[in-house]
Amino acid sequence: MDTDESLSPSSAPLAVIDLAAAGQPQWQVAEQLAALPDDKRPAIIMLIPAGQVDAAERCRGLGISQVLIKPAKLSELKSAVASAFGQQSKTPQTNASSASLAAQRPLRILVADDSPVNQEVAKGLLELCGHQVTLADDGQQAVDHFERDAFDLVLMDIEMPELDGLAATRRVRAIEAERGGARTPVIALSAHALVGFSAECEEAGMDGYLAKPIRPDELFDLTRSLAEQPASPAILMKS
Repeated sequence: MDTDESLSPSSAPLAVIDLAAAGQPQWQVAEQLAALPDDKRPAIIMLIPAGQVDAAERCRGLGISQVLIKPAKLSELKSAVASAFGQQSKTPQTNASSASLAAQRPLRILVADDSPVNQEVAKGLLELCGHQVTLADDGQQAVDHFERDAFDLVLMDIEMPELDGLAATRRVRAIEAERGGARTPVIALSAHALVGFSAECEEAGMDGYLAKPIRPDELFDLTRSLAEQPASPAILMKS
């Protein structure tokens, strides 16, 4: 959005604000627009980078009712525009498939990935939904965490030091066999296409995969499905 002072906020019925990494000017515009009287305030759509939980909470505090996580699909933007003009409530919405991310049952999720950037993106997206996230830098750390704590879901990178994702998943399944407890869904994370879901991953005990970089909508679909079906021991992803 143009921040030129000559632009009258009330002259436009819609404001789409892209929050960059250094987005203080954008926040100032958003705050000014949000403070306008209802009859002069435009519909506001905020685009925020993946993982910025604080930004989403700040939007809620301003009463901004449409928040899209970047990169957003054109269809999501169109839906947000339609919702912005037609909605009757001030309930914040996001581009997750669920109407309300906060409505999801909180899950305990273990994320194993040796990339700090991938860790933070996954952690930010999951915490946006209210989930509790534990991070592991490699396969061995993932196994150690799994031995100590209980999880509802494990996101396991395939290529990691110490133990790769396949070896770590085999150990996770061995721990479960010793405990005699329920099976925890383990979803592979891979930057490479796993056509038909690699037989090697399936043999290791994985239940499906997500391609990297992680798409917010696919991750939200996975966690929502698991949260809505607590009795289901495994969630199979389409390959």
